[in-house]
Amino acid sequence: MAPAKPTSAATPRRPKKTPAADVGKPPAALIDARIAELPDWRGALLARLRALIRAAHPGIVEDWKWNTPVWACHGIVCTGETYNKTVKLTFAQGAWLVDEAGLFNASLAGNARRAIDFQAGAVVDDAALQALVRAAVAFNAAPAGGSGPAGPAPGGGAMADGVVHGACLCTRVRFSARLPSRWVAHCHCSYCRRAHGAAFVTWVGFAAEQFSLDPDSAGPRWYDSSPGAQRAFCPTCGTPMFFQSTRWPGEVHVARALIDAPLDREPSAHVFFERHVPWLTVDDPLPKRTSQG
Repeated sequence: MAPAKPTSAATPRRPKKTPAADVGKPPAALIDARIAELPDWRGALLARLRALIRAAHPGIVEDWKWNTPVWACHGIVCTGETYNKTVKLTFAQGAWLVDEAGLFNASLAGNARRAIDFQAGAVVDDAALQALVRAAVAFNAAPAGGSGPAGPAPGGGAMADGVVHGACLCTRVRFSARLPSRWVAHCHCSYCRRAHGAAFVTWVGFAAEQFSLDPDSAGPRWYDSSPGAQRAFCPTCGTPMFFQSTRWPGEVHVARALIDAPLDREPSAHVFFERHVPWLTVDDPLPKRTSQG
C-alpha cells in the first residue's frame, strides 16, 4: 500500500492587513507565531525556508507586511505565504534574477515578481535557493545610476520624464519604460550578432525599476546566453527583445528597434568593436570602444 500523502488542515482566509492586535509586535515573534499555528508540513517547511534565507546573507532582516513574513536586505527580497496546499516564496524582483536552477514555478508572467510554490513532499534545493536570495540582495543593492557597456552617456532632454512603449513583431509581448534612459549604444559582440542575426545590435539601457511589461502582455522567454547573462525573446514570433547581466546589475537592456518613438538620447558609441564583422564599413564619428575600453 502506498504511503498516505501528508495532509494540511484547512487554513482560514487571513486578512491582507495586519490585525490591530499584532501591530507593533516584533516581526520575528509574528513569524514564530505563524509557524506555530501551522502544525503540519507547512509550518516545518516555512521554518526551514526561513532558516535558509537568513543564513544566505548576513544582511537579511525579518519584517512583517501584508500580514505575511518578509525578508529584506536593501529592499524586499521575498515574502513567505502559506495556503492550504502550498507554501509560497515570492521574490519582489524575481523577473530580473538569473534563476540557474529553474526554481521559479509560479507568477511567471508578472512584471517583476516571480514565485516558488512548494507543495507537500517538495524537495528543497538549499544551495540554489540561497544563491537566489543572494542574487536578490545584489540586485537590491545595485546603485540607481549606471552607465552600461557604453560608458557615461550625455543625458536627457525634453523627454526625460516621458514613457516609451514597445513590442515584439506579433505584439504579444509589450512593454513600457520610463525615461530617462541610461545609455544607447551599438554592440558588435558575437553573442548579440548571433542572437539577432545582424551585424550589430543597438541597445538602450534602463534602470530595472523603470521597465515593466504591460499588464495584458504575454511573458517573454528567458535563456542563459553566456556566463552571467540572459536574453529574452517572444515565445510566439521569436523576436529577440531583452538582455540582462550580472556585469550590469540593476539594468534591463532593450533592443532599440522595438521602440518606435524618439528617445531622450541617440547612440553614443560602438562597443565590443574589436569583434565587428569585416564586411560592414562603420565610418560614423562615434567612439569605437573595445571590451577593454
